[in-house]
Amino acid sequence: MKRNKSKRAGEASDPTVGAIVTQVRAMLDGNLSGASVAPEIRQIRARHPGTTMKEAIRKYRVDAAWKIAESAGYVHVVCEPEFEPIETFEPDWKGLYSRDCDRERARKEWLDTIERDGIWMYATEYRLSLEGSAEDYRSWETADNIGGVEGDWKGTGYDVDLKAECLRAFLEAFDAETSQGAAELAARATYAVI
Repeated sequence: MKRNKSKRAGEASDPTVGAIVTQVRAMLDGNLSGASVAPEIRQIRARHPGTTMKEAIRKYRVDAAWKIAESAGYVHVVCEPEFEPIETFEPDWKGLYSRDCDRERARKEWLDTIERDGIWMYATEYRLSLEGSAEDYRSWETADNIGGVEGDWKGTGYDVDLKAECLRAFLEAFDAETSQGAAELAARATYAVI
């Protein structure tokens, strides 16, 4: 039997979510200790040539904040294969390569890659309560998604953007829930005074 838990006004439905929100905000907005994160930021730039320092710091912050929220069970990634016909995703071969390129060979390589890695849809989701099963889709809110991704999304740039959008939605939902609870408390206090 499921018990109806009453919550205090201004409190999130799960008491641990507030602590996670604080840690996520600190990672996204707080001061980074230069000596401890510098090697990791250099590694990001080495793995992704052409990445600016600003982009590397953003990636570091988002990935670190994501790990905090994901390990606590408040955010996750859902991936599913695309069911659209493969032709839907096929590049425009006329404009993609120079005249010297063997377009048929390039198309065959692309098809081999798709056959091996697939075309995927990725969605980031969040929740404010750990009640219910993590597999129960009804307990999650979709923050953002992208389809038509060839193979793994990691390192595409989409990974950072989708995670950042999910964390933003997670923080906004928490703020909305806690401010609504605070407004209810204030309304009750007003009635008590009258």
